[in-house]
Amino acid sequence: ILMSKNHMVFCDNNEMLWGSIWQCGSENEISIISPEQLKKEAAYSIVLVATNNTSFNDEISKQVQKMGISKQRILYHNPLESSINQYFDLQEMIAHDHEIFVDVGCLDALTSKAFCDWCGWQYKAIYAFEADKQSFEKCRVNAEKWGIKNMKIINAGLWDKNTKLSFVSMPESEKHMSKFDKNGADTVDVIRLDDYLDGAPVTFIKMDIEGAEHEALRGAEKTIRLYKPKLAI
Repeated sequence: ILMSKNHMVFCDNNEMLWGSIWQCGSENEISIISPEQLKKEAAYSIVLVATNNTSFNDEISKQVQKMGISKQRILYHNPLESSINQYFDLQEMIAHDHEIFVDVGCLDALTSKAFCDWCGWQYKAIYAFEADKQSFEKCRVNAEKWGIKNMKIINAGLWDKNTKLSFVSMPESEKHMSKFDKNGADTVDVIRLDDYLDGAPVTFIKMDIEGAEHEALRGAEKTIRLYKPKLAI
């Protein structure tokens, strides 16, 4: 986001978006410009780096600084921070020291970390499922970096049967739109949560898996009926 001369625009590296308009609310329209156009505005600009994936911050900051914009005029915002907290901020969601969390669509383990913060890092176990191989590796690295203990990270998706599905892998996109798709170039393993847990208890299930929640819930029916966990779907 570029703010200069009393106006705001979006700047994106995706050339397919250059020259298009982003509708912000019912009245405001914001133009999307190229990095080259941003460079021309450098002398007057403040840049707000607004990305869902904070691991890109350093890379974007370096790119912006090469355009002549100093560090002092680069700010940062993570839109996901508030959306991650939505899983845990209801007053009715009371944490206990025996929580067992199932993070379906782990992505980068940030929600699992938010879970740890929510329950004061007093929990029994975390099961994290991530079908995308790149995101799975990122989960593993981040979990180790953040010191998340008793966490099993499984490189598989959840479904209503144990099989393989075609998959579109887009972990580096801003919207993280990796998903099951019959036209996908990749193939991933999917499993039933009931089969994986094999009767083991859970207290909290979160799912964010791009439209596959219905099938995943069917594969978790026995677990949900037996233990009645908190659900954030």
